Amino acid sequence: MDQESAVDSLSIEERLLIIVMDAVVIAEIFVGMYFASLDQDNLTVVFCRTFFSLLLPTLVIGFLARRRLKSRRAGGA
Repeated sequence: MDQESAVDSLSIEERLLIIVMDAVVIAEIFVGMYFASLDQDNLTVVFCRTFFSLLLPTLVIGFLARRRLKSRRAGGA
């Protein structure tokens, strides 16, 4: 499957989910950078700990939401 047909096969709900997920991940980067800036001595450690602890649940929720949207679309089609 080429990239154009993969994008065309996404429903509006799936596209909105991806946009929201992108915005949430960007916000998580900002939060991670903010908390890391508060502790300059441990900047990298604090950023990684904060960012990845926020990112993992976000990715799991996004994966489950997309799976639910796909199954709902397949059941209704």
